[in-house]
Amino acid sequence: MSMPSKRVALVGLMGAGKSRVGRQVAARLKWPFFDTDRMVEERTGASIEDLFRERGETAFRDLETAALLDVSRMTPPLVAALGGGAVVRPENRAVLQSFFFVVWLDVDPDRAAERLGRGVGRPVLAGRLPSVALRDLWARREPWYREVAHLIFDANSSDAAELGRTLALALESH
Repeated sequence: MSMPSKRVALVGLMGAGKSRVGRQVAARLKWPFFDTDRMVEERTGASIEDLFRERGETAFRDLETAALLDVSRMTPPLVAALGGGAVVRPENRAVLQSFFFVVWLDVDPDRAAERLGRGVGRPVLAGRLPSVALRDLWARREPWYREVAHLIFDANSSDAAELGRTLALALESH
């Protein structure tokens, strides 16, 4: 897929900086920005953590899929940051491949763990050492990130503004 769709989705592990970098890219390109996790929270009036605890992961993933579908129907241009697990469902990967130019913000799991600290508010890390949990998540999800990605972008730098600037330039050149 080429960039003419101008509907960009950022995928990757939690702690990759999808939301921070996505806001930077959207601001530089002067495009609207959407964060599917924030969309789910706004629609339900509950945090992701509360949704996992009260309704379970499957219910959360249903809400996440609905948010992704809504963004896929929006008029481009736009930038969307997706939750780290959005690629788990085959139907989400199909939507991504059909309607988005997908950028995988690839981050080393240990680097992501540094950024997340103890992982407070991150239900898939609950009760686990973040670095161990993130290495496991990365290993399971890496094939799916690779499957949907049109562009793989190294997100190990800690400067979101610089990453956003570099990614915006890369997108403009596509």
